[in-house]
Amino acid sequence: MGKNIGIFLKKIIYDKVISFNIEEVISQVLFNLNKSQENFEFHCVEDGPGGYEVYKPEQYKWSHIYRWLGIEKQYYNIKTWWTGCPEYMKFPNDCSVDIKKLPAIKIGDYKLLKTINYVFDYKNENELDNIECLIMEESHFEDGLIPNNEDYIFYKKIISKYSNVHFAIKLHPRTKVNRFEGLIPVIKNNNAPWELILWNRIISKKSDLLQLSIACGTMMSDKFLYDYEGPKMLLARLFLDIIKPINGYRRVNEKTIDKYEKFKQSYKEPDKFMLPKEESEIYEMLDDYFQNTR
Repeated sequence: MGKNIGIFLKKIIYDKVISFNIEEVISQVLFNLNKSQENFEFHCVEDGPGGYEVYKPEQYKWSHIYRWLGIEKQYYNIKTWWTGCPEYMKFPNDCSVDIKKLPAIKIGDYKLLKTINYVFDYKNENELDNIECLIMEESHFEDGLIPNNEDYIFYKKIISKYSNVHFAIKLHPRTKVNRFEGLIPVIKNNNAPWELILWNRIISKKSDLLQLSIACGTMMSDKFLYDYEGPKMLLARLFLDIIKPINGYRRVNEKTIDKYEKFKQSYKEPDKFMLPKEESEIYEMLDDYFQNTR
């Protein structure tokens, strides 16, 4: 067994490793196994808005066994950090990483789309073809931060008011129980990244898909990845005092609002990025949106 593992490790020789996570164990293993290779490079890619703030991890202390074994944290050896939104990200003041903007993917690159569809075994879901508004569920309820089901209550009101609009929901990956069963359809293709599902929807020539959530960062991916400005509505302002804090920290806070206000101004048509301040404004905005798009 040990001999087989040795053979396997010898085969892991790369001149470049690209990671989506600076702390992930696999990327740390790959970095340390290959760092002695001549001209080896370690890169990090953050292709969406999820990692707005980058925290500098602590170095291993002199007494740590990894320090004695020569195992290093890959963060301190990143050659380039690639991101679709460098202007929105915050790095440590002494960060010496070369930060570069990812070029936008061309929506019409069907060859690339076909390849990625194959990699993820993407299957078109007929449910999404006819959907006009997709709710992006977040993990707040699953994490116990909105125990009174307030997000469900808000969404149900909206769905009931616009009974002639086709709604669906994309459940959060960690959701264990579908609270929306019997209310609206669920987009089930969770094996494929949402960005891929959306790309297929965009090129289908269907009408724009309105995305609705509290503060889902994934909804920004079409702008960062494809420079495509799909319509959005975020209810973050209405949930500032509803979502419970964790150790004094609120997951949705004023900085969240400021971030999305800045993002809204990056739109060529800012009205397509809706940030209602009160419940009545939700319906005013949606009335106007559906009147002009249906």
